[in-house]
Amino acid sequence: MSKFVHLHVHSEFSLLDGANRIKDLPVRAKELGMDSMAITDHGVMFGVIDFYKACKKEGIKPIIGCEMYVAPRSRLQKDPGIDNHYYHLILLAKNNDGYKNLSKLVSTSFIDGYYYKPRIDRELLEKYHENLIALSGCLAGEVNQYLLNGQEEKAEQTAIWYKKLFGKDYYIEVQNNGLKEQVLANQKLIKLARKLNIPIVATNDAHYLKKEDAYNHEILLCIQTGKRMSDEDSGLYIKSPEEMSDYFSAFPDAVENTVKIAEKCNVEFEFGNTILPNYDVPPEYKTHYDFFKELCEKGLKKRYGENYSEEINVLGCNKIKVKVTGIIENSGGYITLNDEYNIPINSTSTIDVSNIDKMTLKLIVAANSKVKLKNLSISELKTNDLIDTIDTDKNTLVIVPDYPSYVNLYVCAFAHSRCKEYVKSGLKIQVFAVNEGIKFQTKYTRDNVPVMKGTYEDLKKVLKKKKYPVVIVHFVNSGLYPIFEK
Repeated sequence: MSKFVHLHVHSEFSLLDGANRIKDLPVRAKELGMDSMAITDHGVMFGVIDFYKACKKEGIKPIIGCEMYVAPRSRLQKDPGIDNHYYHLILLAKNNDGYKNLSKLVSTSFIDGYYYKPRIDRELLEKYHENLIALSGCLAGEVNQYLLNGQEEKAEQTAIWYKKLFGKDYYIEVQNNGLKEQVLANQKLIKLARKLNIPIVATNDAHYLKKEDAYNHEILLCIQTGKRMSDEDSGLYIKSPEEMSDYFSAFPDAVENTVKIAEKCNVEFEFGNTILPNYDVPPEYKTHYDFFKELCEKGLKKRYGENYSEEINVLGCNKIKVKVTGIIENSGGYITLNDEYNIPINSTSTIDVSNIDKMTLKLIVAANSKVKLKNLSISELKTNDLIDTIDTDKNTLVIVPDYPSYVNLYVCAFAHSRCKEYVKSGLKIQVFAVNEGIKFQTKYTRDNVPVMKGTYEDLKKVLKKKKYPVVIVHFVNSGLYPIFEK
């Protein structure tokens, strides 16, 4: 076991900040006599899998982590001048359950908390802290910020909160990075840690590989910040265990704790196998397949009545056996949308979609190649939606763009060629070509396809005069036309 482990490391996926190539990190760790190393990119986990594989290749133990952005208030609050500031926090996964929680935190930071940066908050930490190790972070960490601003009481309250949440898995982080502010911060951090009986851990916030790479890293930062080059050498490189031990010689526990943390972290990825969720079935069923088969039989009765024909029964059972058995027996996974939304599969019937939501509409179309829709309001569709898998009824209106300069010509050509296919197959359609720059035309054909031309206002008038049982929207220019009501 090595004497020191880097637990705060940024790769190229810390965009315009980290200059470490993932493939070089485990090689450098090996050269310096280390057997473990962490990846903790800013707010993302894009490099985790590549890092894991590169480490395994070199015989280095990968430690999976992330430097999270923590909102000063709630991740849901996004007020200018307040919530554009954030704190840094290092999180490391102890095991695969911790990795799942870390993944959840990162995903939610983008979905709910994004404001300048992907942010989490204390509410999320309380929910997903299990099997995670927390380090207090760099100078931008919450405890650090309070100490540097002379707010010792707030720093202490913050450290106590994290200690209560993470228990023995919370560490005060001290660094050897050459920054003047860090020297002052280290003194205050160690004093606070001793007072609160919180273990300390040494890191180096490594952003580049070797000392001589400092200049290149500075260029990268200047591109990000728009600032000019400076002569200050931050020392944020992958330092040897000897360098770290020498700097923290007065606090050997800070270095020793890096090894203890590395021993706690044991995430293992399995490749080559599809991982699907497992659903427990009621105890009266021997297998997942038995339960799923009964659901299918109930579905047949629901759709075709109690006395459905033998042909339907045989067809349904065969499809269940051929298409589903392997999935059910191997994973126990169920496709629940059919039961939840009452969506038919491979149906040739006409479905009334007058009171159906957009997502369900898309699922119906995706699940059926010959379904017919009636009472479809085009307001249910975004202007860039495409529904081209429907066997249409008579008098179907197909809306297409009419080659305006701002619409991709290939897209328009595809839409019109599909309309030709409809006509050749015997379908009765009426095309409306939308172009905001032309006068309304009603008597026009293109390749034997009847076409009306006009603006969106003209199209509204057409829809008011005559009801079309089905409306198909072919790539009606993304976002440039408004959504309109029939």
